Amino acid sequence: MRGLPSLLPQLAFLFGATAILLWHWQKQNRLGASTARDPASDGRFILVSFTSLFLELLLIRWISSELRIFAYLKNFVLIACFLGFGFGAYLSRRRAQALIPVWGCLTLAGVTWLARRQPVSLFNWISEVMGEFEDVTMMGSTVWLSGADHVISLGLSSVAVAAVFLLITLVFIPFGQIVGRYLDAAPNTVRAYSLNISASLIGIWAFTLLALFSTPPWTWFLIGLLLCVGLVGTGKRVLWFTILASLVTASFLYEPRTSLQWTIWSPYQKLRLMESRQKDGATVYELEVNGTWYQRALDLSDRYIADHPELFAGKRQRYDPYNIPFRFQPRPARVLVVGSGMGNDVAGALRNEAGHVVAVEIDPQIFSEGRRLHPERPYSSPRVEAVINDARNYFKHTDQRFDLIIFGLLDSHTLSSNFANIRLDNYVYTREAFDEARRLLSDHGLLVVKFEVQRDWLGKRMQQMLTGVFGHPPLLFRDEEGLGSRASVFVAGNPERVRRTLAADPELARFIETNVITYPAGQTTMATDDWPFLYHRGRYVPRIYLIFSILLAATAVLFTGRHLAGGAGRHWHFFFLGAAFLLLEVQIVSRLALFFGTTWIVNSIVISGVMIMILLSNFVAERWPKPGYGLLYLMLLFSILLIYVIPLERLFLKSELAKGFVAGGLFCLPVFFAGLIFITSFRTTPEKDAAFGTNILGAILGGFLEAVSFISGMRFLLLLAAGLYLLSAAALPRLRRTP
Repeated sequence: MRGLPSLLPQLAFLFGATAILLWHWQKQNRLGASTARDPASDGRFILVSFTSLFLELLLIRWISSELRIFAYLKNFVLIACFLGFGFGAYLSRRRAQALIPVWGCLTLAGVTWLARRQPVSLFNWISEVMGEFEDVTMMGSTVWLSGADHVISLGLSSVAVAAVFLLITLVFIPFGQIVGRYLDAAPNTVRAYSLNISASLIGIWAFTLLALFSTPPWTWFLIGLLLCVGLVGTGKRVLWFTILASLVTASFLYEPRTSLQWTIWSPYQKLRLMESRQKDGATVYELEVNGTWYQRALDLSDRYIADHPELFAGKRQRYDPYNIPFRFQPRPARVLVVGSGMGNDVAGALRNEAGHVVAVEIDPQIFSEGRRLHPERPYSSPRVEAVINDARNYFKHTDQRFDLIIFGLLDSHTLSSNFANIRLDNYVYTREAFDEARRLLSDHGLLVVKFEVQRDWLGKRMQQMLTGVFGHPPLLFRDEEGLGSRASVFVAGNPERVRRTLAADPELARFIETNVITYPAGQTTMATDDWPFLYHRGRYVPRIYLIFSILLAATAVLFTGRHLAGGAGRHWHFFFLGAAFLLLEVQIVSRLALFFGTTWIVNSIVISGVMIMILLSNFVAERWPKPGYGLLYLMLLFSILLIYVIPLERLFLKSELAKGFVAGGLFCLPVFFAGLIFITSFRTTPEKDAAFGTNILGAILGGFLEAVSFISGMRFLLLLAAGLYLLSAAALPRLRRTP
């Protein structure tokens, strides 16, 4: 098996460290089984709540960048965090081992450090082995295995993923124990829960600020682990060990900048810029995203081509992917480029005498590096208007018309959200998105989509969506003339202009005929705003998701089943509340991201809005201590039905701010009633630690049930959440009978 010798030290370290940490936790857990510690002080409780949310976002963001398979299935990291926190709350009467988070993060950082010093990285290898399935497309999958090698590789990578899952779970157990103990002992349950939510909200914004300023992971871990100093106790040896382990973890993750490559952590992804020198002394810059090659800043100017004929021998630059759109639309007055990246498409528009170019790029760091490094300096041109925004959000709010709209080679390598399986570009490639783009075209305008099609069914889906929007099939051909791109090109829009162009340019017509792409007959599933899973073959749960679900569910049961078998069943009401709430949160994040744009700041605002609504429900509960459950459930189900039925994107309000308040308010309304139900029943339950832990564990079920959206679409999750809320209502009498 290729690369196995270099993988052995990494696998041995990961498996060995996980086994030792798990053995130590179980040993100490048995020793402390009957030890009831005093509850934490208010200050320590706030610190724990803050640190747990900070570390949760940190690990979701960092692991999905380093272990690329989790960039496609990010809610599994969230499930591991919830499992650890909920299990810890359930075990709050046992001794909390506050050093466990430090050891766990140190282990993960150590594996990363080892991987950088081996010819084959363990994390990259796992992602490539897991990414071989035909029913889902994952960028960067280059390992092709068969027979025994495939079975062994899949087995080893599955065990490695389970080890990472266990490490994350262990990290959050002590936080759950401290929070659960405090909630159980607090004289005012509503105040205690409000403190937990408030501190968590601050933790979200603290990490969001670090992400917005593009700080690297070593600073995140250093801050997160140093915060653990306030949790581990007052012993000098323990404190000094925590500080030392924090520094070692940070040093493992530190990536020094060299003259030839450097790493930037944008608000969305891990970017690596690489500088190389060609034989003639020219400098070339290439960009990797999350360990996968993404694009090269190309100099295709006439002067450079004339000075370097050997680089372009046999290449027809008129038909390069960055030039060929302008064979169909010469010298356009207005051009829109979405996914402008480092500026290759923008430079192509300027070379072909476009009058005005609007360049939309969601990642500010990619734009910044392109502005600084692109050899043709396209972003410095006075004819270019740069917009840092989500492409779909720009479609919704611009009133400009364009002669040419170009979808650049924008394939997402990360997810937009920490709480849903939606990738950054999922809402860019839907039928509704193409329809919005069509409305921005002038009467003779054209839309050109360039896409690296790795599966025939993916290309056919794109073709059928464009056919449905424009009423006729797009011109479709493969273009490999460029130095940095192998694109499938879809040309849609005014068919008469395309026909006249081909008739007037026989050489172009021959090029198209030679490179035409033909897909097998038949229909494929359309990507829509309700089913935005462009990279999934059809309406079923992908095999990779099923494998992960079974693997991680089995790991969770083996780890926690013995402990939860006795008591969790008494709190089914809270379990179903947790499962329903996670589905509700997924729906809120995805729908409002579609409404406001799939940006990091929008997601943080939406999650903050959810938490603020929970605080509001706590505020009302303080003044309305005994509301009727029947009325609360009726209002909850009515509010869910309301947002299921009302098409918020069609709100007839002129002000975008007003639309935002109305849409946000309507979507957060179910959270308010769900929060009232939770806090009303939670404040009267005698075992608050177990109830709180069971509620968090129920969210794990919600995380797995999110996969139903692969079959049903996103909106159905609202009905599924409503069903789970009804189950929580059915379990309420049993809770009230519990002594």
